[in-house]
Amino acid sequence: MPPTLACFGGEEITLEGALGFCGHGDPAIGEPAWLANESCVFEAPDRHGVPPEDWPALSVHLDPGADVPSFTGETRPLRIMGRFDTPAAEGCRYIEVAGLTLEPFAEDLLRFQCRLGFAVESAVPLD
Repeated sequence: MPPTLACFGGEEITLEGALGFCGHGDPAIGEPAWLANESCVFEAPDRHGVPPEDWPALSVHLDPGADVPSFTGETRPLRIMGRFDTPAAEGCRYIEVAGLTLEPFAEDLLRFQCRLGFAVESAVPLD
């Protein structure tokens, strides 16, 4: 087992905010896709008087096995529960490299990036 990440490790964390835009980020293709390539913006709940470009936000990853309400793309207030350093991160690897040449340590970096991702395990609507 890799060393625990500083601060939160694999502890469950609960956050309240607004789930916004979801998209695909890495030019190479990794798996599991939900953790290695796809993420959503989770924004701070109280943004009154703050311009959109300054909203505090966290990139989150929606575990397909999670109990999360269907997401249709609109910003939606949610309470999410999840963790950094999810066990699924150990399985992160590249499966297609679309013309890119990877350094030998690239998969180690991908696994570390996956460990740093916040994996949403469940969510409850706040509206």
